[in-house]
Amino acid sequence: DTNLGRKVVVKVPHVRFLGEVGFRARFEREIAELVRLEHPNIVRILAQGTHESVPFFVLQFLGGGSLESRLETSGTVPRDVEAVVPWLRTIAATLDFIHGRGVVHRDVKPENILFDEEGHVFLSDFGVVKALDEDINVTEAGTGVGSPKYMAPEQGLGRPVEGAADQYGLATTVYEALTG
Repeated sequence: DTNLGRKVVVKVPHVRFLGEVGFRARFEREIAELVRLEHPNIVRILAQGTHESVPFFVLQFLGGGSLESRLETSGTVPRDVEAVVPWLRTIAATLDFIHGRGVVHRDVKPENILFDEEGHVFLSDFGVVKALDEDINVTEAGTGVGSPKYMAPEQGLGRPVEGAADQYGLATTVYEALTG
């Protein structure tokens, strides 16, 4: 951010996705949900816009990396439970917060759990989020959206999901964090 002299992340969809059915709606939905779900442990949106008909938004920069990168570099398996508990509690509480607002993240995985330079943990990437009380369908019937490795069975089958699907993704993440 040249105006404020700070690092930021600019999220721009790949051009090949712009023509996909439902993609633009999912991208715009991520922006709307991030704004609506302001929380100390959800990555903050700082700005949004369009450049040459391509939507983008600007997020806070978190220089501590992702849980995925931390797991890749930690090496030791099985891992110490004490290393998992601090971020687990925070992400679980953050999921409780979004579920209380009628939202399911639908893509909880190590790549979407980020850290700042001080080690504070954040939930990111709300690109496949779905409001429980809305009837907006941004995916085709019978298809699941998310990352298969962390996806609840009902989600993979394209069935309606609730907060339990996020808990499944978090449980799978914890299992991976502990066992490798």
